[in-house]
Amino acid sequence: MGCTLMRPEMKKTAILIVSDSEHGVGLEISVALTGRTDIELMYATDRAEIARLYVAHEFAVVLFDTTARGVDAGGIDEWIRIFQTQPATPIIFMTTSQEEALRLCRQTTSEFIDYIVLPFSPKFLQDKLQVYLQLHQLEKTVTLLADELDARKLELEVVYQELAETYEKQETFSALDGLTGLFNRHYFDENMQKEWRQATRNKKPLSLLFIDVDYLREFNRSYGRGEGDNCLCALAGVIHLGLLRPVDIVARYGGDQFAVILPDTDSHGAMLVAERMLENVRALLIDHSTSPVAGHVTISVGGATVLPSAKGKKFHLIGEAEKALAEAKAAGRNCIRHNSYKVP
Repeated sequence: MGCTLMRPEMKKTAILIVSDSEHGVGLEISVALTGRTDIELMYATDRAEIARLYVAHEFAVVLFDTTARGVDAGGIDEWIRIFQTQPATPIIFMTTSQEEALRLCRQTTSEFIDYIVLPFSPKFLQDKLQVYLQLHQLEKTVTLLADELDARKLELEVVYQELAETYEKQETFSALDGLTGLFNRHYFDENMQKEWRQATRNKKPLSLLFIDVDYLREFNRSYGRGEGDNCLCALAGVIHLGLLRPVDIVARYGGDQFAVILPDTDSHGAMLVAERMLENVRALLIDHSTSPVAGHVTISVGGATVLPSAKGKKFHLIGEAEKALAEAKAAGRNCIRHNSYKVP
């Protein structure tokens, strides 16, 4: 027997955008959300105005554009004091680098912190915001139903289940890179630590690959940044296809770099995966007329394999993989170099 959920009266949901509505990222956000009659976008870059809006409105989410004119991301403490007045309001930092995003996330104490590394696709922004808007609506619904708990237990259970599923979606989106759809650096860092501990417990080898796109800067200069983004997306797809098992993880590690975690994989297995990825990229035959290596886009791969122990640290494995990547570049790029070592 079905039941009808009593939801709050529908009205426009407010989103605060710390940016300029007529330029840059702020304008891109406005264009991406054109046609959404269920939301109200409020733009501001002045801290006093934002503080006033925070008191007057309940926001479903805050989009904080650190590149906007008039926004001083360096004075983050001032912004934090404003945001802490509504600690349950999610904040999505929009930055030009993953390192800046992670730094801002660490300094902010709001309950929900997320970030998008620029540039972003409109579809990714729409999907991510939809999750937060749904969370906002469901939280209001939960509050309403909790007030009528004795009479509405069944409805409340249904909504809690829906809320749990939405939280899971939110966690998934928070783990993804906005451009390529791969896992992001934050997800890589967390899982690298987890896989190291598991490999130490199980006494199994752990392998790591670093992949660098050869001469991507020159590609962007020749073909434009948009084509460079398209190139990264295409490479992300075929690199992911090079994985052999569901437990293997590929993430966008930086601007032109990817990282692959291969649990329970020895050096031979890691080389097989690296070779598959190298050939997959070559097979794309993406034109790159200014590359000194080839007439098409190529990658360099550096890998490392270790049998972890309690004495070792994950940073040793990362360092060995980075060293192997440097060796691949020094050898002319478009190749693989791999290091195996033992923890003393």
